[in-house]
Amino acid sequence: MDVHEIGNRIKQARTLRNYTLDDIAHEIGVAKSTIQRYENGLIRRPKLPVLQAIAQSVQVNPAWLAGYDVPMEQNDYEDTTIAKRDAALADIEKILQTKKYSLCCESYDDNFFTIKNAFGQTIAGLYDYELLPRYEALKQNGNVTIDLLISSETAFFRYVESIGYYIAKDTLGSDFRIEYSNKYGNGFIKIPLIH
Repeated sequence: MDVHEIGNRIKQARTLRNYTLDDIAHEIGVAKSTIQRYENGLIRRPKLPVLQAIAQSVQVNPAWLAGYDVPMEQNDYEDTTIAKRDAALADIEKILQTKKYSLCCESYDDNFFTIKNAFGQTIAGLYDYELLPRYEALKQNGNVTIDLLISSETAFFRYVESIGYYIAKDTLGSDFRIEYSNKYGNGFIKIPLIH
């Protein structure tokens, strides 16, 4: 979340509706100075409930106000959860493209995503409930990088699975065991679990 972009959008929406700082502050139950600090980008970690209240007050899409690349005007028929998900996935895809990676899924409604390199090789696979919260947390801290978005353990294990190996947790729960079978025989590799 770029706090300056959020502030610019709050001010843009407020002036478009001809609202004063007092109008919004009174409507959502905060001090005028709070709205002013949001507009000036002085609040390092904007609170989602406050942003949603401001968005409702100035009648704009909360996802747009939070800095997502979605329309400013909220469609009454639009599910904001879907709009936020789509905007987050679009942001993730832009980040991945900096390393020539792509975000892939079987269908729009699918909740499992694979991340592929420029050669089409799968380097990671994540469910949306893993990927999206991780992205949001990194974005809130202002530190979204590909390496943090795709943990090395996840990337490694997904890669190993993609080339036909099976990953099993050791019976004692302290190690992972990677089992494989090929035309030369069967075997397994034991990898210590890093805590």
